[in-house]
Amino acid sequence: MSRTRKPISRDELFAYTNGHFLVDEEQQLARRYVDFDLDALCSVAAALGDVPSPVASVSKMEGGFSKALLMEKENGCEVVAKIPFPCRIAGPVGLTTASEVGVLKYCQSAQPTLWHTDLHMGNIYVAPDHRTQIVSVIDFQSISVMPLFLQSRWPEFLKPPDNYTQGFTSPELPDGYDNMDDESKLLARREWSQAKLAKAYEVSTYLEDRPAHTARNVPRVFRELFTRCGEVSEVGVIPLRARLIEIFQNWSSLGFIGSCPYSFSEEDIQTHEQQFADYQAWHEVQHLAQECLDTDAEGWISPELDIEEKRRQNRELLAMFIERMAGEKSPEEARQMWPFPNDA
Repeated sequence: MSRTRKPISRDELFAYTNGHFLVDEEQQLARRYVDFDLDALCSVAAALGDVPSPVASVSKMEGGFSKALLMEKENGCEVVAKIPFPCRIAGPVGLTTASEVGVLKYCQSAQPTLWHTDLHMGNIYVAPDHRTQIVSVIDFQSISVMPLFLQSRWPEFLKPPDNYTQGFTSPELPDGYDNMDDESKLLARREWSQAKLAKAYEVSTYLEDRPAHTARNVPRVFRELFTRCGEVSEVGVIPLRARLIEIFQNWSSLGFIGSCPYSFSEEDIQTHEQQFADYQAWHEVQHLAQECLDTDAEGWISPELDIEEKRRQNRELLAMFIERMAGEKSPEEARQMWPFPNDA
């Protein structure tokens, strides 16, 4: 048995070993522990195919919602067994795999192209001897069937910087670049490089996949109206209400006729604006922490990174944040805004 070609024990096969967590690590690992009958699973795998053959090796891979076992048989055939985590990270465990199979079958019959919504470098496999040849794309567990204008997006590794200008304009270094200090120049060059990559993707999409390019340029508020609906259970109603207010205020300019079927009073809007300002401040802190620590909302740290170093960085960042917010919030209030305060 192995994980990414490293031998592991039977207990490690059941445990989650694909990284660490900044907070509540013991609980997070326990939520992802899966005990199953390995011998029975191997017997089922051995019987599959035209000619039964014993399982010779088992390799474990783990993602955010499940683990997969690549089972190689003595006759060279391979069987993949997917085992969802017992915690309800992605819906009822008993329906997780069945729903994914159903989605894939529906997409194959209704639309031959699937849109990968989490396309970062860790999910793209290239040929060892041809680095520009993609041989596999993995991690499809979050795929969903939606209109193209909700699917079309920038791949994670090609996302443009904040100051990016869409359209047929060439990215430029910022004004005053020659007068910047070395650190600012380095940051400017990085953003310029990222902008050029994004521009190449934007132009290529326009030339090779016009429907996706058009869909990505649908007014932002329409896309966000749908995405915010799906986030209410996680972040609350404030972002969704912001989009509803924006549509109400811009009903005619968005191309609609008649009157908006709902309305907000000036008092409603003023109350919302204060609540939204507080939400934005909270959201910016979450984004800052996740970006600086190379993590996600759960505090997951890649096994390739040093977890102790990341915990040290987390403590330093929290201390800096508390100091920065000293004039606005108490240390306890600032700590409550920070996404990973437990070990900091």
